[in-house]
Amino acid sequence: MLSAKSLRFFGFAMPLLTAGFWVGLIGWWTLGFTAFTATSHTFNLAGPLPRQAASLALVNHQGHFFSLIQPNGPYRLVYFHFLSCRQICPLLHSRHLEILRSLPPVKQANLELLAISVDPADTPDKLWAHLRHLDSPPNLVMAALDGPQPQSLQALGVSVVRKADGSYNHPAFSFLINPQGKMVLVVDGNTPPAQAARRIEKELP
Repeated sequence: MLSAKSLRFFGFAMPLLTAGFWVGLIGWWTLGFTAFTATSHTFNLAGPLPRQAASLALVNHQGHFFSLIQPNGPYRLVYFHFLSCRQICPLLHSRHLEILRSLPPVKQANLELLAISVDPADTPDKLWAHLRHLDSPPNLVMAALDGPQPQSLQALGVSVVRKADGSYNHPAFSFLINPQGKMVLVVDGNTPPAQAARRIEKELP
């Protein structure tokens, strides 16, 4: 039977051990927290909002090539992911669907969700197969980068870091781009979806 002193010790030590576990896990996921630094630095380096978005060359889940910047195109809420991600990315998809559904129907109709994969292995057929298994609206578009574009990503304010295990660190931000190609709003991934939807709604016609 444990003494009162031992119980006090375990009562003090367990929270520290738990905190240490989560700090270690986050440190591993973020390459020793350097991913946070890289994301913040790259985003700040791109300049204040609103700013011209970089014209990424993309290919969608149907194999159609297009540019992130399309004159007179839709408002786009852009986020980044990769298909082999089993931790954060599924939450990102769910989060953005919740943001969309939190908007009034007339606002939903004026917005395209654009999920851009950062993994060259995510081909259009793989994106299409993944999209078919999602409970997704017609205005969700899966796309991949049409070749490496580090300078365009950096100009967009996006840092992508490949880890030793082949997975990727990327921002969990939501980037709102208007039909004129201006990035008008960036929402942090920690913002509750309903609050994010209210901020986005103010920018939509």
